[in-house]
This record gives sequence, structure tokens and C-alpha cells, in this order.
Amino acid sequence: MLMGVRHILKKYGVKPLIAGRAEYEMIEGNWQSQGMVILEFEDREHFERWYNSPEYQGILPLHLQATSGRLLLIKLDN
Repeated sequence: MLMGVRHILKKYGVKPLIAGRAEYEMIEGNWQSQGMVILEFEDREHFERWYNSPEYQGILPLHLQATSGRLLLIKLDN
């Protein structure tokens, strides 16, 4: 995870579930990853507040330069 991101996550109430070189096993399909980050948000509004925050937008260019990662937003039905 990028330096300085943890305090931004904490400020916006984001819960990191997995961050870094998580071990995984592909059962079906093809997906190759050097690592992953999974974050839990209370709802979409909380995600948007965090993502659009000046703090995250300030480091986003660094993230985009440093990785070829993907961002996926998943809504779980409870």
C-alpha cells in the first residue's frame, strides 16, 4: 500500500481487508497479480467520499504511475 495511505483510510473510515502480497490460488479462469488490496466501505457514499477526497486525489497520480492495477467496486447484497 502506498506510503501515507493508511491515515487517509482511517480518516474516512475505510477498513483494509487485504493489503499487499496476499496469497491466492486461481481455481477457474486466468488472473495474474503481484498483490492486491481489498477495502471495505460502509456504502457507496463512503467510497465516493474517500475516492474524491483531496487527500486521495493528491496521491492518485503516484498510484497510477507506480502500478498497472485495476479498481473494481463490488456491491454485496445483504
